[in-house]
Formats: sequence, C-alpha cells, structure tokens
Amino acid sequence: MPDGAAGRPIRERAALIARVMVYAGVAAANVGRLDLAAGLGFLEALAAGERVPWVTANLETRDGRRPFPGWRAVRWGGLQVGVVGVTRPEPDQDRRLGIRVTDPVETLARVLPEISAQGVDAVVLLSNLGLEREKELARRYPQIRLIVGGGTYPYLPEPPVVGGTVILHAGDRGRFLGVLETDAASLREWSAPVNRDQEGVWTARLASAEARLRKASPDTARAVLNAWNRQAAAARAALERIRTSKVWFTHRIVPLSPDVAEIPEVASWVRRVTGRPSPGAGSPQRPGQATHTGSAGCRGCHPKVYRWWVSTRHARAYGPLRGKRPDPRCLGCHATRVVRATGASTEPAVGCEACHGPGAKHRGAGNIVGVPPPATCRRCHRGYHPNEVFDEEAARTKIRCPKG
Repeated sequence: MPDGAAGRPIRERAALIARVMVYAGVAAANVGRLDLAAGLGFLEALAAGERVPWVTANLETRDGRRPFPGWRAVRWGGLQVGVVGVTRPEPDQDRRLGIRVTDPVETLARVLPEISAQGVDAVVLLSNLGLEREKELARRYPQIRLIVGGGTYPYLPEPPVVGGTVILHAGDRGRFLGVLETDAASLREWSAPVNRDQEGVWTARLASAEARLRKASPDTARAVLNAWNRQAAAARAALERIRTSKVWFTHRIVPLSPDVAEIPEVASWVRRVTGRPSPGAGSPQRPGQATHTGSAGCRGCHPKVYRWWVSTRHARAYGPLRGKRPDPRCLGCHATRVVRATGASTEPAVGCEACHGPGAKHRGAGNIVGVPPPATCRRCHRGYHPNEVFDEEAARTKIRCPKG
C-alpha cells in the first residue's frame, strides 16, 4: 500500500469497511494478510477508534507483544462460544512489517486448551490459511465446530464436513455473504452434523437412479444395474440421515448485488468517503434499451429458484477462467453476455438468461423459456473438453429449477 497521501484513499475505505462491520454487529474479526497491508499500527488504530473486535492468536510484534486477543467469548443462543483466529505466515513480508506470525498448528495446540478451560460450549475458528490447511486443522483438532475461511476464492456453496467440523467460505472481495443457521442444541452436541439443504440434492439423485432402473432394458449389464442400485441405496441412506438427525445446519450463499436494500446511514458514510453513491444505489434505466436483467434481477420474484441456482455448477462456471485472459470462445459457455440500459457486459457465470432467455421484458410467460429444450444444453455440452462425458438426463436433474 502506498505511504502518505497516496495511500490515504485506500486507508479511508478500509476504515469505512471496519465501521460498517462494527455497525453490523460483527462479534469477532480475524486479521487476514490483506488487512496487514497498511501495517499493524493501522489495525491497532481501527481497534481503538472504530472498536473492531480483532482476534488473532498467532500474530505478535518482534518483541513478543500480542496486539490483539487470540480469542473472544461470544454469547449465542444461550451458549458461550469461543471464537479464535489464525492467519497465514509469510516470513519475508512479516519481516518487512516488523511482526511475527507463528505456526498455526502449534499456536492452536497451545490456545485451544486455554479456551476449553474457560468452559465454553463450542469453538469457532476464523482462518486465513486456505481450504487444504483448514481441512488439516479440522482433522487435528476435532473440538473445532466451525471453520470460517476468508480471503480466498472460490466460495463453497456446499460446505465440506471434515469429521465433525464444517468449513465455510463465502469467497473474497465481499461479493457474497455466507449464512449458516442451526440451533443451540445442535451446536452444543455437534456430532456428525447434517446439512438439511442437501435433502433436495439427494432426492434428485434418488429420482434419477430410480428412473434409470425403471427404464433399463432386459439386456442392461448386471454391473450397470448394480451401480444404479448402489446409487439409489446411498441416496435413501442419506435422506434418512438428514430427516432423522438432531444435529443439523443449513447454509446458503447470498450474492450482494445492487438490488440489496440500502441502509441510509451506511449509504451516507459511503458517499462521504468515495464521493459516489453506494454500490447499491443504481441509476434509473433508460426505457427500451435493456434486454437483460442479469441473474440478480430474477431474484425478486424467484428467490427460491435463485438460491438453488447459486448452489449449481452453472453459477460457478466462470471459476476456471478467473485470473486469466480467456479465449473469447470460452466466454460463450463459461459466462453470459447481458445487455442492460448502460450497455453490454459479461456476467461471470452461466446465468438464468443463458438458458431461459433475456428477462428485461419478462412478465408472466413473456419471452422466457420455462423449460429450455435439449438444443440449449448442447450449445455448450458438446465435447469441447477432452474426455467430456455429458449425461443430459442426469445433468438436467441436477440443475432443474425448483418450483417458486
């Protein structure tokens, strides 16, 4: 980050983000690597001025001073929850910043017993380490209920469960919000938690396997029939576990887009710092020019469908191209061209309008194709990638929009 006046706008925006975090009631915030860009002193000033509740157990100054608590106790649902943070060591940068970042594994081996000794009911880890290191920590320290990872791409619409630890990532740059819901009884017990949101997925898998078995011809190979029977049995077992488990959670990724309602006080802070309307304050469209809304425009009338779309591979199709200069031919299938009143742009996903058609003039039936024909799928799924196998029936089952 530039020093002096050149870096002032960036520091002002960082302070704005910190103020909004505190306004939103954030109980604990881990120090990530990008947070350290302006130096430790800047973060200490945010803690003192904006009262940012930093927690980082493995961050020290050169002389061994800990600038922030390693963990905080938070009350939730009548429970005492210990929230601990760890960040990623980067020795060269750490030396330049005048800090020491100790090994996260060794740090947690020391800190977790301290937290348990305080009689907490559950432990939540805030991490800046990346998914693979977080899986390692989940296996090593099963007393951690949840790991919330930050500063990483992509987001995880289906949180992995390692042992009994659920790992959550909502992506980087504040474009998505991850929402996990559970109850106090589940969080206290937290033995083999089940994701109730997976009921629809397993129901679809069971329906697909049973349909294949019904349609099987007399000469279908025994090995193939056995595989479909195993798939059906696995789906039934998963559904039974979801429906009977008393330890549960649900999870969703909420895209933060311009149609999210403004908070007037926060919008005024944004205007003072940036000199522009806040990101959610859209300009009125000029009539007659827009043909698309973008997928976020579908959410108002179809929230259930939109939440389902976010969990599908279509919503993540742009991931392999991110950070690259993609061949324009790739964008035709990994992204969606949308035309709004402000001009044409690229939505980094296979959006709703890629399959259902432009939605700006959609009213009831309108020009929307409710059930796209097979030809729509074959525009992209036709063997561009080596060894590509495309089972159209199974794929439609996985991405079929729910009612509502």
